[in-house]
Amino acid sequence: MNVLQRGLRPQSMLHQSGVSVRKREPELTVNAKAIDNWFDKITMGLSERQKADLKKKWGKKGPVYGSGNRIELIAWDIAVHFNENFKKLDQGMKGQIATERKRAAILYKKALDATGLVTSAQSPGYAI
Repeated sequence: MNVLQRGLRPQSMLHQSGVSVRKREPELTVNAKAIDNWFDKITMGLSERQKADLKKKWGKKGPVYGSGNRIELIAWDIAVHFNENFKKLDQGMKGQIATERKRAAILYKKALDATGLVTSAQSPGYAI
């Protein structure tokens, strides 16, 4: 089992390289019922086929999970957690975030830097 597979388990672990890996999930959820109600409201008057076409094109969770506001909330949660639990130990510990998309990684970097609680590595010049 590699470190990524083990990292998917909820408990903390120490990899053979000496790197501590912890899974941290923010307490943020998507209110599917509210989204469905909003969708029904804005698509009133459209045919079922038109609604289905819209859902097929725009009804994915990716845009919601990758939204700037959600990323800012998660980045704040990460920064506070890291600051309180690791940075204050003053042992030079570092953190790492894994994302599915490069765009999300860039947004996380900007949001983490904006907190003022943590610093992140310089980006190689990506822009969005």
